[in-house]
Amino acid sequence: EYHNFAPTPWFIGEYGANGQDMAVIQADLEAMKTHASESSDFLGAAFFQFQTTYWKGGAEMNFGLFSLGSTQIGETSEFCDRTLNCKKWPVHCLSTKLDWLP
Repeated sequence: EYHNFAPTPWFIGEYGANGQDMAVIQADLEAMKTHASESSDFLGAAFFQFQTTYWKGGAEMNFGLFSLGSTQIGETSEFCDRTLNCKKWPVHCLSTKLDWLP
């Protein structure tokens, strides 16, 4: 268990839950909450990643707390970088419906 590392502070640097079902994810989150309330050694967790990465495709689509909703609510200002021509991008509502979640 994590008490073996005390008093060294620790955190979960990249929680992804790849391929896990809802019960496992819920148990993981509850365990994190328990550790946070019972020990000052646990500093927290970073989720990988905020939104599904549609452009990567394949197994990379198994990550993300949110998917993009079907409703477009706006668009960005013109965005330019070294590899793409300047372009505006659509902005969508976020959704908790995740195709990878069983």
